Amino acid sequence: MALTADLSCGNLGQVHRIDNRISARGQIRPAGQPSRRRQSLVIDMSRRWSMAIEAAWRQNDLEVIDFGDPLGEFGASGEVKTTSLSLNGVYQFRPERAIRPYLRAGFGLARISFEATTLGERYLDDEDDAPAFQLIGGANIALTERLDFVAELRTWYAHDIEVVRPDGRPDTTWHWVHSAQLGLRYAL
Repeated sequence: MALTADLSCGNLGQVHRIDNRISARGQIRPAGQPSRRRQSLVIDMSRRWSMAIEAAWRQNDLEVIDFGDPLGEFGASGEVKTTSLSLNGVYQFRPERAIRPYLRAGFGLARISFEATTLGERYLDDEDDAPAFQLIGGANIALTERLDFVAELRTWYAHDIEVVRPDGRPDTTWHWVHSAQLGLRYAL
C-alpha cells in the first residue's frame, strides 16, 4: 500500500468550461478563468486499483444570464463558489510503464453558492448542498521514482441544487465543469 499526495492550485495549466443552469428561466455563464484548488490523497490497493479522497474548491465570476426565448441574454455580475469532497476509484492501465494512463470515477457532496445580479437587481443569492459526480481520464508520466507529471481531462457534475431567489421563488439548478489540468503528483 502506498500513499500519493496531489495538489493543484490556481489557473496554471487549466482550461475550464462551466455550465450553470437556473431551471428553465436562465443559464448563468462565467467570465474568464476560474480560481481552483484541489487536494487529494490516493491509497494504492493493488498495482492497478487505487482509492482517492479529494477535496476541491472553485470560484467563477459571472458574465451573462441567458433566459432563452423570448427574453434572451442579459449582462450579469456575481460569482459561483463550490467546495466539494469526493471518493474516487482509480484504474491504472499500464502500471509498469513510464507513461501510465488511468481512469478515475467518483461521487461525493458539493456545497454550491450562487450570487448573481442582472439588470441592476439581485437575481440569486443562495447556496445548497448537492450530490456530485466526476469522471476523469489522464496519464501519469514518471519523472523520478516518486514524482510524476500528470495530465488529465475531467468532467464534474452536481445536480438537484435547490436555491431560493430573493423574491422567495424556488429554483432547481445544476453545475457542470469540464477541465483540462497539468500538475505534479508525489508518492510519499
